[in-house]
Amino acid sequence: MIFCPNCGSSYPDGTKFCSKCGSKLQEAAQPVQANPEPEIQAETFVRKTVKEKKAAPKLNLNPKLIAIAAAALALVILAVVFLPKLFSGNAGLTLRKDYVQSGKMGDSWIGFNKAGKVVKMESDESTKNGAMSADGTKNLLLDSEKTLFLFDGSKFTKIAEEVKSFLLSFDGKTVAYMDEESSVYLYAGGKAKKVAEDVGSLNAISPDGKAVAYTKRNNDTTRGYFYDGKERELGKNMTPVALSAKGTYVYYTNQSGVLYVQKGENNDDRQKIVDNVNNVIFNADGTQAVANDGSKTYFSEKAGERVEISKSVMRILLPARTMKDSRFVGVGSLKDQLYSVYASGDGYTVYRLNKKLETNSLVRNVFSLSLQEDGKTISYLKNEKLYLMNTSASDPEGKLLASNVESFVSAVNGKLFLYENEDKETFTVNTSGKSQKVVGESVAEWAAVGSGFLYVIDDELYFTSGGKGSKVSGLSDDVEDLESYRDYALIRCGDDAIYLTSDGKKLIKIYDGE
Repeated sequence: MIFCPNCGSSYPDGTKFCSKCGSKLQEAAQPVQANPEPEIQAETFVRKTVKEKKAAPKLNLNPKLIAIAAAALALVILAVVFLPKLFSGNAGLTLRKDYVQSGKMGDSWIGFNKAGKVVKMESDESTKNGAMSADGTKNLLLDSEKTLFLFDGSKFTKIAEEVKSFLLSFDGKTVAYMDEESSVYLYAGGKAKKVAEDVGSLNAISPDGKAVAYTKRNNDTTRGYFYDGKERELGKNMTPVALSAKGTYVYYTNQSGVLYVQKGENNDDRQKIVDNVNNVIFNADGTQAVANDGSKTYFSEKAGERVEISKSVMRILLPARTMKDSRFVGVGSLKDQLYSVYASGDGYTVYRLNKKLETNSLVRNVFSLSLQEDGKTISYLKNEKLYLMNTSASDPEGKLLASNVESFVSAVNGKLFLYENEDKETFTVNTSGKSQKVVGESVAEWAAVGSGFLYVIDDELYFTSGGKGSKVSGLSDDVEDLESYRDYALIRCGDDAIYLTSDGKKLIKIYDGE
């Protein structure tokens, strides 16, 4: 068994790349933890190295979320950002709108979106940390001089100077930040308002940006607080983890790692969610939580009494492109959703958690599990065979698409798959089970984009929407890197020029390599 060094997904020995995140797999098994339980990814954010990189300037893209703020937390639970509203329609989820990028390139910062619109800002400073709104339309960046900027796909806006840590609300309209004087501000509509002083760590912001949570230290004692128009104290040794809209519900941990929830500042009625919290997720508005202690999994709603939903660790299985940000996921309810339980060596078991918090097993012992955008169709490997299953059917049975499959990846539209067989040949197969040969060798560099896949052979770029691919023309040099962001792909050439494509055919140069 081989484990992905990036996301932890498991594959049979000999598999060359991860179908979840695209990372190149190691020949030897390298579990990411003692009992690896990979978190299933809804997105495919990939970097594939085509050949040894030369020393060259390149975009500092997709910065890690809120690294400064996260480092300040004592209990490994990241500060989080939520969706501001519930969703329209019956799906109960919202898909990401865009994926704007920005970073240092040469003597400038450049920003762009999936349409290929490029914005430049002259700066000698490099980017230090960043945060992305869950809908992908806002990018918050801190430079090496601790100046904070917001990029919205069309312009860079300076927010503040001498910034230590920051958080971004889901829609990007509100920024919470702490300055070098340890004061916390809320920035919205072009104006900043000071809401707290003498703060030790900035921990959470509500989805509407109306509330923010933090800690303070006094006489070697840490106390938790939140602000919702007025500063309110949580108590001694209480570390805030998350807030619902307007701070109606507050989630926090004590020194022992026990996760609690309470309504506002009323800690007399607090409810314990889980002892020694190992992982926790929240629904879009923060009224629900699913948490585990590394063994059992519990559900909590509106600060009510917890309910045990599994004697194993359950993880939510999100449709591709679902909005998410750290621990929060873009679904209106954590009920009536698909979840998975992972057992090392045995793969995943998929369950549906119904509205009564009862679980129903759908399929067992599968690998490379992913859920399509429709929220009901899953693809997976079992016994080296690729299957597609409709989980909403009254008696769901997986449809066999291909045999002797070592690894695979789904196209953006979920209607085509690229896979490698045991003879290291590369094929496509559609949802009807029709397979077509792409090339008689392994494809180690690929990117799912549009209705098909980009791939690289001998430093040249090809695109396939089924079967043998066509060479992509218009590049200025050999291909060095291929990066996939699901809505588009980035291609960096040997002359450091960077191209963007959203369909695998039309190329937009976003950087000329100078």
